[in-house]
Amino acid sequence: MPVTSFQSMGCRHKALTITGTSSREMKEVLHQCKSKGIEYVVILTHIHEFIKNNSKATKVKSNQVNVNRLDNLCSFVNSNEGFEFETFNNLININKSSLKKSKNIQDINTSVLSGLWTILENQMNDKVWIY
Repeated sequence: MPVTSFQSMGCRHKALTITGTSSREMKEVLHQCKSKGIEYVVILTHIHEFIKNNSKATKVKSNQVNVNRLDNLCSFVNSNEGFEFETFNNLININKSSLKKSKNIQDINTSVLSGLWTILENQMNDKVWIY
């Protein structure tokens, strides 16, 4: 099952990840996938994306930006018909030929505004401890 990728701002090739994609941009990708008939979307995340260390690694706190992104994603999927979560374990039962028929996602592009928002939000998150 390939990880979903897209072109942020129509030019930057990216994997769809919690830490690398703002909620705004993620919603754009999900809506485009749905409208283009892309049935399975893989969003990557890792437990380390939800903690934040200071530059001296003496303090650790939750990474609220990524926690909020995951929370927003869950709320979005749960409140919009036609979207649902699935685990890889449950995908084992899906007919493999239907996965092979899944459409290519190379034509997913997000707006310049959404891409810039992701860049700004990620830079703030990296540079400002209290953000």
